Parts: sequence; C-alpha cells; structure tokens
Amino acid sequence: MPLIAVGDYTVDRVVELECTPFGAQEFFPDLSAQMLEQCRKALPRGQITDDNRLSMSFHGFVLRTGRHTILIDTCCGNDKERPARPMFHRLQTNSSRSSLRPGSGRSRWTT
Repeated sequence: MPLIAVGDYTVDRVVELECTPFGAQEFFPDLSAQMLEQCRKALPRGQITDDNRLSMSFHGFVLRTGRHTILIDTCCGNDKERPARPMFHRLQTNSSRSSLRPGSGRSRWTT
C-alpha cells in the first residue's frame, strides 16, 4: 500500500537505513535534560531510546504518476562522499528494494 495516493499518483517510501546513530544531546547540544524528557513524552515510543539516542530513518521516495516512475533521493544515497561522517561515507544500502533500476525505460539519475 502506498504511503500517499492522490488520483493516479502514488508515493512510496524507500528506506535506506534505520538506526540510532546519535545521542540526543550530541545532535542537539543545547537540549536540556528537562527538554529531553518533554520530547520523550511527546514523541511516539522508541523515538528516543532508553540510553537517550535518537531513532532516525533515512529514506527516499518513489513517485508513480501512471506514466512516469521517479526516484526522489532525499538523503544518503549510495556511494556518496562524506568523509566527515564515517557512518555515511560511501554508504552502500539495499535501496534497490524499490525495484527501480537505472536505465529501466527512459530515466535520468542524479545523486
């Protein structure tokens, strides 16, 4: 089932990576303990782990129009240069689960 459907248009989410890479106060240095507890209460369970790490989802989207299929790479993407972030540097994920392949029909791929 698509994430969003409007008429003949559908949008699906393609997960690249789900992880807990950062502590909340590492990611938000000005976050106080009180603010962290307010966030823990307001957010869905599991978004902040018991050891105060942030649950994050890195993903792209597939837009299908009935005529075109478009991959929208909003984030990590495979094989990108990120030497300052070793976790993401030249990352290889199984984003091919989207069933899209470069060259399958008329396509343009930009990362």
